[in-house]
Amino acid sequence: MCAICGWLNSKEKLNEKQETFKEMLELMSCRGKDNTGYHFEENIMLGHKRLAIVDLETGNQPMYSKEYVIIYNGELYNTQEIKEELIKKGYTFETTSDTEVILKGYIEYKEKILDKMEGIFAFAVYNKETKELFLARDRFGIKPLYYCQKENNFVFASMLRAILKSEIVKPRLSKKALGEILALGPSKKLGSGIFTGINELRAAHYMKVKNGEITIKRYWNVETKECTDTFEEAKEKVKTLLTDSVKRQMVSDVDIATLLSGGLDSSLITAIVSKNKKDKLTTYSIDYEENDKYFKKTDFTVSLDEHYIDIMSKTFNTEHRYKVITQDDVIKYLEESLYARDYPGMTDIESSLLWFSKEIAKEYKVILSRRMRRRILWRISMVL
Repeated sequence: MCAICGWLNSKEKLNEKQETFKEMLELMSCRGKDNTGYHFEENIMLGHKRLAIVDLETGNQPMYSKEYVIIYNGELYNTQEIKEELIKKGYTFETTSDTEVILKGYIEYKEKILDKMEGIFAFAVYNKETKELFLARDRFGIKPLYYCQKENNFVFASMLRAILKSEIVKPRLSKKALGEILALGPSKKLGSGIFTGINELRAAHYMKVKNGEITIKRYWNVETKECTDTFEEAKEKVKTLLTDSVKRQMVSDVDIATLLSGGLDSSLITAIVSKNKKDKLTTYSIDYEENDKYFKKTDFTVSLDEHYIDIMSKTFNTEHRYKVITQDDVIKYLEESLYARDYPGMTDIESSLLWFSKEIAKEYKVILSRRMRRRILWRISMVL
């Protein structure tokens, strides 16, 4: 994770808002504590909180090229392919980061760069000469991007709390938003920012902001096609694409691990990672205290996870680490998990996930899990 934040005013200077802006960015430190960067001009402020995964030394942001500046949260899986294409067009690169590739790709192709990008992302590019701000979000909306426009002010951020801190909008729930929380939670309506006056840039959309005017367009959509493959052909194609998708997400300058529950998703990811990782893979699982004592078999949960975890760990020779959360810790992390999300979610599930993530973070920055499903399905849908 990383966090991005920006404040644009088409008519008034923002010099006196710089301290507030720094506080806005600091509220998102949970998304990245490795580096903090700012870009300040009279009418725009841009900020970035970094969790360093790739190009640890030279990948800090904001990043600049010519009259352009970028802030970016995400991971580009086809960095090398786009980079080689740009080199043939005469571009040179000073870093090994995907951020520089996206920036120079935007300089060359403008919004058409989105057609070439395979990854998860939310980013903003500002043209210092034309004063145009460009924002985009990945195809499945995996990386968050909220925004608010009021009078001459346009504010965007990775988290709702940062926008609320600007105080250009008050933290008020509409009836529709309250209905979303009560009826759809932990999900919400596409494009909803929960609070009145705040919206979310929808997945597979980009936005242009200039002179107080906003233009939003969709750049991609799922296409339905008839499958003419035989069963064997489809099986091999899905296997190839699944393997390729997971391998692309293994690109990291820090060590990686996986979550392993013994279920289908986590077992597939663990199998692929273990086969393509040079050294021994570490896997993690979570369980609740005394779960073995009170477990009752149902049609949906036929056994404890441990049996299948052991099979997978032995088969692929992983270093497995069991983490057991107490009921006290489930309760203890309820408030913090609510704050981390910025609005109500799945209570005990999210508090236990927060605790679990903190435990893993003591040893690993990058963990691959079943939550990658949307990324994998997108990758497969691009080809099938």
